[in-house]
Amino acid sequence: GLVLIVEDDVEIKPDFPKLWEDLWPWLPEEWDVIRVGWFGDHQNCSQVVNSYVDLAAWQQPKDGICSYCGLQAYIVNPSSRDRVLQRFERSRMTHADEIVSAPTPLMEDPEDVPPLN
Repeated sequence: GLVLIVEDDVEIKPDFPKLWEDLWPWLPEEWDVIRVGWFGDHQNCSQVVNSYVDLAAWQQPKDGICSYCGLQAYIVNPSSRDRVLQRFERSRMTHADEIVSAPTPLMEDPEDVPPLN
């Protein structure tokens, strides 16, 4: 089964299982990480997968407004576990939420640290 990984101060609403059940059909067929908790929800439309799901693409614009920041709650696809762990092992020191975001982290080689789905 799937495991929801959460920070120690996350509050999960009682209706979360129902929300997740409703969201599940909208997930793409291939995914590595589903981020279900973050801050900096400044959608720029370039990351839209469909009406319900965005690609979590960590961005730190010059104005300091962060998009898809934080790693409050997420699910790693069991079939992608090794791929996600490899990103942590191969990435230089950076934010964990950047490592678990879809694009290759800044200053990393996409051949060595490929993008996630």
